[in-house]
Amino acid sequence: MLLNLLPFGIVLGGGYFLICTRAFFFFHPRKTLALLRTHCKRDKRSSFRRMSLALAGTLGVGNITGVAAGIVIGGAGSVFWLLLSALFSAPLKYAESVAVLSLPPGEKTKGFPTFVRHRFHLFGAPLSALYAALSVTLALAMGSALQSAAVMETARALGTRFLPYIAAALFVAFLIASIQGSSARICRITAFLIPFAMILYTILCIITIFSNISRLPSVIFTVLTEAFSFRSFAGGVLGSMGASALREGFLRGLLSNEAGAGTSAYAHAKSEEGDPVAEGILGMGEILFDTLLLCMLTALSILVSVEDLSAYTDGMALLCAAFSSVFGTRYALPLFASVFLFALSTAVCWYEYGRCALSFLGRERSALFAILYVIAAILGAFLGSMALIPLCDTVLFFLTAIALPALIKNGAATRALTISALQIKREAPSKPRVAAKEKI
Repeated sequence: MLLNLLPFGIVLGGGYFLICTRAFFFFHPRKTLALLRTHCKRDKRSSFRRMSLALAGTLGVGNITGVAAGIVIGGAGSVFWLLLSALFSAPLKYAESVAVLSLPPGEKTKGFPTFVRHRFHLFGAPLSALYAALSVTLALAMGSALQSAAVMETARALGTRFLPYIAAALFVAFLIASIQGSSARICRITAFLIPFAMILYTILCIITIFSNISRLPSVIFTVLTEAFSFRSFAGGVLGSMGASALREGFLRGLLSNEAGAGTSAYAHAKSEEGDPVAEGILGMGEILFDTLLLCMLTALSILVSVEDLSAYTDGMALLCAAFSSVFGTRYALPLFASVFLFALSTAVCWYEYGRCALSFLGRERSALFAILYVIAAILGAFLGSMALIPLCDTVLFFLTAIALPALIKNGAATRALTISALQIKREAPSKPRVAAKEKI
């Protein structure tokens, strides 16, 4: 029942920041791009690595098995709500980065828990500790276990009897090798893996969509029909936003981009330049790659290729059916490589997030956390994504329940920084205009 409130919260929070920041990325695109260009030129290599680290945390299971599972549960109509969620997710991502980078230099490096402590003066200490503990939990559940489950399920869907166990063993081995090292090394690993995974998976999806392009108009009609059907729409609006298409669309969006939960701030807090607005704009770019590009590519690949969605109860099996309709068995290697790279980069990223959260709690025991992280990966391979996704959704809900009020409390500061950095002129008051008219 609590998860039914999440779409409502994302819409309210995202809508607030759209108004608060005057939707500057719509109405002032040149100034937005100019500020981002200047920031990236000044901090080129570090900006790319932070962007890659943040994308590593969001790209992966949410874009692939998460979207496919959302279609299995909520039907084709969930794709519309997934796309709509991006409109409200973008300003929330922006607000998260601005909020953390507005903290004093010595405070921001520990991420969003520090911001929570600053904004809630009375209950700041327990809420920030709870937020950090939930971040560690999500790191184990989504960062490790869910990624391992995605690799295992992809290998299982591809065929042979022993391949899933070999794939899971390889994933754990690569994970152990990757998480041994400093934060800088982890950033370099994600910066290397993410571009390859994105390019490979994008090519796979585009070929699948264009091979069935004649079905695209009917698919769009089906998505709109199911999204606004009486059952989905009335059940969602009148039933506390609880219709399956509506709920799954927003939940898959949150599982994919984590907007409103504050988790990406762990990556953006590493900014050396400390320009909050420019870093916030960089954070919005995650929504472009994550929800608007990869999530939609996954959804369209499935919908144009598979006619009977009800025949599938597993997200990865549904996605494999979509690719096999175009590539036959030749899709297996590129799909497995894409999922493996996405899963590994996400796992490596969330290991760093977990370490940051533990550091905030004053219990940075890297060796123990690394052991728990590897154990979670082993368990995830056998539990499966359909068992883990509800747990991840629940943890994300509680993270968002703490993060959203803190972000809204910081709304005035976010607005002031945005207007100042982008030099957005305020509307002139009515009296001077009247006086000027009389003078003429």
